[in-house]
Amino acid sequence: MVDQCEKVLDYEPNNVKCAFRMAQAIMQIGESESHLKSALKWITIAHENLSSDVKIKELYTEIKTKYEST
Repeated sequence: MVDQCEKVLDYEPNNVKCAFRMAQAIMQIGESESHLKSALKWITIAHENLSSDVKIKELYTEIKTKYEST
């Protein structure tokens, strides 16, 4: 899934749905500091563009909290 998201995001870096899916996919791979940093990057893009979405807001909060505690 990460590979597919990378292809889309190369052409549409602000694609909210794909940025959200990329963050989800990275979190499924692992929760190391580098994974959390990368996932935070993508979920932040999604959150900045669609902060009213409940699922995006929940994942943003989850990832940000985990990243800040590392």
